[in-house]
Amino acid sequence: MNTATTEIGLTSAQSWLAEGKSFDEIQSMLNATGLSAEDVDSVMKQVKDQRYEAQRRRGLPLIGIGAMLCVLGCVVTILTSDTGGTGFHFALYGMTGVGATTIMGGLAIVLG
Repeated sequence: MNTATTEIGLTSAQSWLAEGKSFDEIQSMLNATGLSAEDVDSVMKQVKDQRYEAQRRRGLPLIGIGAMLCVLGCVVTILTSDTGGTGFHFALYGMTGVGATTIMGGLAIVLG
């Protein structure tokens, strides 16, 4: 395994990924450049790891924020349950709904 060739392949693969190419297209392009199968597998593993790490970096904070909103909405709902006013309805439907939607959005990003 030649590290210089692998680095060139990795740089090319990252630019193709930024252009919106799929993993299969990138793998076929790397095969066309003449890299060995071992080098192509190594480059594809690195590219996939980078892509998934970026997705986790964006999605996990959203999941955390959504969970905090749901818990906060639950606590405010319990504390204002005897009044039944607009604060109760905002906490029950607004905060919990936004929290659940944020969690689902974060999960969609993480899971791809």
